[in-house]
Amino acid sequence: MKTQTATERALARRVDELKLTRDGYPITDPRLAQVSELLHRICMATTLEAAQWMAGDAIVQLRDFATSRNGSH
Repeated sequence: MKTQTATERALARRVDELKLTRDGYPITDPRLAQVSELLHRICMATTLEAAQWMAGDAIVQLRDFATSRNGSH
């Protein structure tokens, strides 16, 4: 079994903390819940390319959410 580096251990702890936050404070808006899920997946990504792709998708979803909310007020 491979020994984890300090960075890998810190990231694993952060993922565990995020899971507790997500479970403790559920997001009721489905669009924001999707963004939250992407952010959690970004934290667990094993490659920069995967993280960048998910970040781009999250930005698009956030823009859509912000635009729809601004248009309704």
